[in-house]
Amino acid sequence: MSSRLLLTLLIGLSGANCAAPPGDDSPAKAPRESTVAVPKRLPVAAGKSDCPADRVYRHPDPVSLVAEFARRDADGRLERDEVARAWHDHALTCVARSTSDHYEVITAFYVEPLSVKPLPRRRTDTTAVLVRRTRAYEVGWDSAGRVPRLVPALGDWIDTVVVVRTRYGWRIDRLKAGAHRFPSRALVELTKLNEADRERLHRLGKPNT
Repeated sequence: MSSRLLLTLLIGLSGANCAAPPGDDSPAKAPRESTVAVPKRLPVAAGKSDCPADRVYRHPDPVSLVAEFARRDADGRLERDEVARAWHDHALTCVARSTSDHYEVITAFYVEPLSVKPLPRRRTDTTAVLVRRTRAYEVGWDSAGRVPRLVPALGDWIDTVVVVRTRYGWRIDRLKAGAHRFPSRALVELTKLNEADRERLHRLGKPNT
């Protein structure tokens, strides 16, 4: 994978709110709460050179934070690199800033708050939020990691995002790394797709939001 595309995957974040299902113009309904036990938070590595200091108060609400992250993930980077990077640095903990070459094309996503089960000695500053995605394709690469191709992978899957409260607001602490893009953004980023795959993305289009 090219270094330019990898940078785009890491900081491709812009926008907010949840996506509506394709073709559904009805008003959005309040999300139904699910119940899940929140796993113990992983320790944050101290003094990592690739983890800048985070001392800006942002994100007072964990669900809104995850909704904005999911929207930015789906839409890709729509702002200057330094602006996108700054948002990213104040949205994730050091633990969550892992990289991945995983890239998939989605047609919808939904953010759903969780009702956390009481656990012995559970941290009161940890919660979880579901991100449900409808996937159409995963992206494979040639042996050199330069030429992409679409691999059919239709299905719905759930990412349980763990969010922790810090002295500067809520931060995402665990999530499924990688890029989860709407078709319109994949067309912009995957410039070396063959014509047949590009036509597949054009047919998918971008769902109503």
